[in-house]
Amino acid sequence: MKSGVFETMYPMHECVYRFHKTGDVLVIQESQRIESQFEPGDVGDIWADSPELVNMNDVDKWGPELTKKLKVAYSHWVSRERNMILLREFDFCERVPHFVLDKLCCRKVPDHAVASKDA
Repeated sequence: MKSGVFETMYPMHECVYRFHKTGDVLVIQESQRIESQFEPGDVGDIWADSPELVNMNDVDKWGPELTKKLKVAYSHWVSRERNMILLREFDFCERVPHFVLDKLCCRKVPDHAVASKDA
C-alpha cells in the first residue's frame, strides 16, 4: 500500500489495478497493458493514460443525454489524458470499448474492432 493506494501485486489479464478511496467513493484505475514478462518494480510507466472507472452514480451528472442503454449496459472509463470516456463491457477482461464519448459526440466502435481482443 502506498499512501492509501492499494495495487494488485501481479497483472490481471496484462494490467495492474490501483484502488483508493476519495471520500466515500472507491476509485479504480487500470494500467496500460504490460507486455510479456512481468517483473515487479520494472514495468516502465504503465500508469501513463490509465483509464479510471467512473462511479455509476455520477453518470447522470456528466451524461444526462445518454440513452438508458448506454448508461446501464456498459461500464464507463474516463481517459483524462485523451479527454474521453470509453464504454466497455462490465467484464474487466474485455477492454475494447464499444462506444467512445468525447466533447463532440458518441461514436460506436466498429464491430470488427470490438471482436478483436488485441485493440
